[in-house]
Amino acid sequence: MHVTDGVTRRGDLHESGSLRVRFPSPEQEGLSGVFVNTAGGIAGGDALKLELHLREGAAALLTTPGAGKWYKSAGLKASLIQHFEIGSGAVLEWLPQPTIVFDAARASGFSSINVELRKRFGLYANVRPAKSFPNTKSRFPTGVDLITVRENTEGASIGEGQSLSE
Repeated sequence: MHVTDGVTRRGDLHESGSLRVRFPSPEQEGLSGVFVNTAGGIAGGDALKLELHLREGAAALLTTPGAGKWYKSAGLKASLIQHFEIGSGAVLEWLPQPTIVFDAARASGFSSINVELRKRFGLYANVRPAKSFPNTKSRFPTGVDLITVRENTEGASIGEGQSLSE
C-alpha cells in the first residue's frame, strides 16, 4: 500500500488458494481491508501466508470477518505466516478476530511486524491476553485467564537478525 495525492491506495496484490483480501471502501483517512479464508478454516496441510508492505505515510485498518478456526488433524501440520512491513510514518491497525483452536489441531504460526514503530515510539513490550471459555473442549486446562508480557529489548525484537523463513 502506498500514498498517492495524500490518500492510501492499494499496490500490487497477489492472492492464491483460499486466502483473499477485500477492500470494502476506500477512505480519505486510510484504507480498510478484510482478510477472508474462503475455506472457512485451517486444516492439516494448509499453509497460509499474509504479507503486507505499508509504504511511507500510508494508513490501513485490516481485520478478519470472524474467528479463525484451526481444525483437528491426524496427519500434517497447518501453518499461518504473517509478515507486515511498516514504513516510516505509516500506520497499521491490525485487528484480527479471535482464533479457535479445536482439540487435536496440529498448527504452527509466525508473525513478524517490522520494528520501525517500536523503535520510533520506544515500545518495549508485547501484551497478549489469553482466556479459556466454559464448555469449549481444549488441550489446555480450563480456568486459564492470564496476560503474557514479552519484553522487546533484545535480538530480533529490536531488529537484529530479523528474517522471515519460507
